[in-house]
Amino acid sequence: MHNNDRLSPNEIWLQGCRGERLSRRDQKHFSEMARSRFYTFQMSAGHARQTRESSDADHWIGLLVRGLATELKDNPGLEREWLASDYPDHVDGRRVTLVLNSH
Repeated sequence: MHNNDRLSPNEIWLQGCRGERLSRRDQKHFSEMARSRFYTFQMSAGHARQTRESSDADHWIGLLVRGLATELKDNPGLEREWLASDYPDHVDGRRVTLVLNSH
């Protein structure tokens, strides 16, 4: 790839998720997008916990956990970003990792 050839954000996301080699700049961009995805997961789980009845929140968070675990399992590059981040250290992140490891 020439320096003038720039990947679109969508191409960076797709290639990064598949675990394909990216330029240093594109890898940094992918890492930022991945962390944004993980942050969105964490915020959604927290929002459910704050705004829903306990049993409904548990159900909703369970869906979020299983959805992210499936996404990680299907995307080795995204899974590597997950494991390298601090998100697995949070309570809902630990649940994601448990589901991911049980597949």
